[in-house]
Amino acid sequence: MPHYSDCKDGNNLERSICTKQKISQFIEKNIIIPEKAIEKSIQGTVYVRFVVGVDGSIKDVEIIKGVHPLLDDAAMNAISKLPNMVPGKQSGKNVPVFFQVPVRFVVDGKKRLFRRKKS
Repeated sequence: MPHYSDCKDGNNLERSICTKQKISQFIEKNIIIPEKAIEKSIQGTVYVRFVVGVDGSIKDVEIIKGVHPLLDDAAMNAISKLPNMVPGKQSGKNVPVFFQVPVRFVVDGKKRLFRRKKS
């Protein structure tokens, strides 16, 4: 399986868990949602699929299950910015691998769990 270079230690399961955590942290840090979505309290989970290519790059980002175009775009943009990973291998050769990631958007009355898009 592809993994972050920071997640090189351990077995496949440990690398996979570490990579999922790194992806989640990256999305949380880099997601930007338009003010309109915040104002309208649009929330839900967007499911995004992408490919880690043979060179480790993030490709073919697409929405599997969307919530609203504003959230769908925000999720796709964050995923598209993921850094390159160590590519997956099969029989010693680099291979493309699909990933699916849920991106959860929650509006809490007092606390907005979003970064605002800069105008």
